[in-house]
Amino acid sequence: MLSRTAFERALDVAVEAGAVEAAVRGAWTVGGVAEIPIGARWHVVRVAEAVGRQAVDELRTRRLPHGPALLVPSRVEVTLDEAGREEEAHYPGYVEFVVPRGERAHWPPLRGRRRELKLISQWAADGITYWPAPIINTYTGRRTLGGDGRTWITVPHPLVSSMTPPEALASGIAAALEELTPVAVGAR
Repeated sequence: MLSRTAFERALDVAVEAGAVEAAVRGAWTVGGVAEIPIGARWHVVRVAEAVGRQAVDELRTRRLPHGPALLVPSRVEVTLDEAGREEEAHYPGYVEFVVPRGERAHWPPLRGRRRELKLISQWAADGITYWPAPIINTYTGRRTLGGDGRTWITVPHPLVSSMTPPEALASGIAAALEELTPVAVGAR
């Protein structure tokens, strides 16, 4: 089980990003997700789920520095159109990595993998992300109440960097692309 220190460290990171402490604490205490602003302190790189999971494994295996990694699983939303017929909207899963601000222009080349990377990633310099409490992670198996199933792969924690250096992330993504089949990352 994560210590109070992990909760407080994640809370500190969220507040440093511009989140309201009481709102974050309240959401996390009841098992929900909190709104965390993107852009004031850091940016977010969203990577297709299969590549993102593999990239985290690569970062760990290679002992490269990395910060929090948040899994947002794929989902289907069903709504009714004006005639009362069901319509399905499919949203692919992805992994969010926290990266330093202002690094997009310095994103390193991925040795011929730019085409695939464009298919699988998005750099968010502003907006909102939704974070569950650090206890909601792949190790504990706990889930948020409601929400879209977000869970930490690497939690914001006192022993983990608060951000992933873009060079390390690019290296992890490149290695992940080499490991995965073309089916997992799109047609080549």
